Amino acid sequence: PHRFWASVEPYCADLTNEEVRVLEELLKPPEDEAEHYKIPPLGKHYSQRWAQEDLLEEQKDGARAAAAADKKKGVLGPLTEIDTKDVDSLLKKSEAQHEQPEDGCPFGPLTQRLLQALVEENIISPVEDSPIPEITGKDSGADGAGTSPRSQNKPFSVPHTKSLEGRIKEELVAQGLLESEDRPAEDSEDEVLAELRKRQAELKALSAHNRAKKHELLRLAKEELHRQELRQRVRMADNEVMDAFRKIMAARQKKRTPTKKEKDQAWKTLKERESILKLLDG
Repeated sequence: PHRFWASVEPYCADLTNEEVRVLEELLKPPEDEAEHYKIPPLGKHYSQRWAQEDLLEEQKDGARAAAAADKKKGVLGPLTEIDTKDVDSLLKKSEAQHEQPEDGCPFGPLTQRLLQALVEENIISPVEDSPIPEITGKDSGADGAGTSPRSQNKPFSVPHTKSLEGRIKEELVAQGLLESEDRPAEDSEDEVLAELRKRQAELKALSAHNRAKKHELLRLAKEELHRQELRQRVRMADNEVMDAFRKIMAARQKKRTPTKKEKDQAWKTLKERESILKLLDG
């Protein structure tokens, strides 16, 4: 029985102020709560990253093969080594081809929408309909600097378009025309991003549920502390009633009538006990 009561005692013991303070500490939001709701920036596409890893792996394999051939033949082939600069140039070319839009415009969606809002329709005639003056060989020069990109059939490219897109977005957010949580259109169908936002919404709902339960538990704990104080007062009132009862019984054993003071004390202790019990029941 002693082992049983020792195991049950933590579940039946009275609450303490320390336990209430622990609940109040749990209600404080953690410092890293905002970290769980941040969306990391979109990294490099896996095809580009894998291509870079494959090229680096081939570079290492070529270096090992060249070293083995050098040990056997004593001559290192000049075409077996791949320079790191060549790898970087190949990657840049592949990225440029991958990021080239279908319509040939290098500007981002925000830049295009902003420029379209500033241009009135039917003011400027299309480029195809406008007469293009013919340039003679003397005016064009020997280096062909006067030829247009359209005649050369080269893709139109403008440098620093990504930084321009980012700066335009920051300015629109600062002016309140665009929400900071808006993401580019290409991310709207991203399965990973959709799953991340779904889990974040579930985390918010679960956090709110836990916080509500903690508030309820804290309220019940404070009420229980008040009831514990009332039960302690009831025990003290019981002791006073028993003392008054012993005095009256001792007087009867001595075959004398209890004094008025003893009777008044007994009635007073009984009334105090009844008032405390009413508070406890209420």
